[in-house]
Formats: sequence, C-alpha cells, structure tokens
Amino acid sequence: MDRFLEIVSGEFVLRFMPNGGKAILLRSVIVSAIFYILAIGIKSYSAEGAVLSFSAVQFWNEVRETIPWFGAVFGGSYAALYTRFSSQWSYLADLYNQQMSAALTLSDKQIDSEAYINWQAAFVEDAVCMHLHTKAGFSNLILELLRDVKIQEVLISQEHFGLEKYKKVLNQLEAVVSGKKL
Repeated sequence: MDRFLEIVSGEFVLRFMPNGGKAILLRSVIVSAIFYILAIGIKSYSAEGAVLSFSAVQFWNEVRETIPWFGAVFGGSYAALYTRFSSQWSYLADLYNQQMSAALTLSDKQIDSEAYINWQAAFVEDAVCMHLHTKAGFSNLILELLRDVKIQEVLISQEHFGLEKYKKVLNQLEAVVSGKKL
C-alpha cells in the first residue's frame, strides 16, 4: 500500500531530486495525469451503452471534452504540494534558527550536552524525512552535522535511522556539496 501511495502521490520523485520547485512541478504533473486518466476512464465506462473496450479515438474525444479537468487537478495538486513544501521549509528553517539562538546563550558544556546533541540529530532526521537535506540552503550544514562524531553516534544508534541510512545520506550530501549529480 505504501508503494502504491508513493507512486500515486509522485513521492518517488524525491528519491532523485530534492524537495522544491522542480520536484513539486513534476509531482503535480504525475498526480494530475494519474487522476485525470482515471477520471476519463470512469466517465467513459460509466456512460450509458459503454463497452469495456479501449478506443484511442474515443480517448482523444474525451480528452478534448475534459481538458479543463486536467488544469483543475493540476492546480489543486500543485497548490497542495507547494503548501506542504513551504510549511516544511519554514519548520526546518525555524528549527535551525532556534538551535543557533540557543547556542548563543549556552555554555560550551551545555552545547556538548546530550540534550543539545539530540536536538541537532533531530534536525538532521527532520531534514532527511522531508527530503530537504540536499537542498542548497541546508546541505552544507547537514553534512557538517553528520560529520560530528557525537551526532553520528546518536543517528546510528536510532532504529529508524541506523548505520545504513547514515552512510547513504552522508554519501548523498558529499556528492551534492562537491557538485556531483545525485
């Protein structure tokens, strides 16, 4: 079921590009195409006297009649995906700003505390979960955090992150920061 939802929502796109404008556009086209074709199929096969047989001529006639549907679905999916991305970006930027603000008021001992290290590891996890870790605004920072031995230990020790995911994310970020394509 998860795989199905990943395809229908276009989330698989985030495996090869960071969350952002291009990914949102591509995902919106994918989502729109899937739902538009599904809507045409339902309309065609639910019509009185419909025969369950594909006809390319009938398909293109349906497209001509219903093309505004695609625009409506595209607009809705783009707005939803962009709103979600914007919210995630704002959350992550705010979390980073909170950490930097806190760091200014903490002593070196407090910055080396388990609580602060865990907070930084949580920032990395959130960035990865939201597919924002390879975005230009975050990639260098997250790479630096991943190279911190204390943060590395926290991430590797967590069941839902672990060594394998740590290595994968580290390799992705090293490639992105060095200018290589993913």
